Amino acid sequence: MTHTHSDRLIRSSRRNPCPVCKRTKDADCAFSPDRARVICHHPRTDLIARVSQVGEYTFWKNTSDHRAAVFLLDEFERRQW
Repeated sequence: MTHTHSDRLIRSSRRNPCPVCKRTKDADCAFSPDRARVICHHPRTDLIARVSQVGEYTFWKNTSDHRAAVFLLDEFERRQW
């Protein structure tokens, strides 16, 4: 599989807070350069997959190891860009 620059994820930091949880203290969260995909350090059991929203992001699923949650930018919001 060939990886491109767009495949790289940005890690959360003071200069790049997580778009979902606003985490800045470490690099536990990651997101795509366009911020359309987010892997948030906080897994969610209180949200319904593909229905629940956190801000402009839709909760998609928890990771297979249940250590993080995957969020996608709401499609309507993406079309506004």
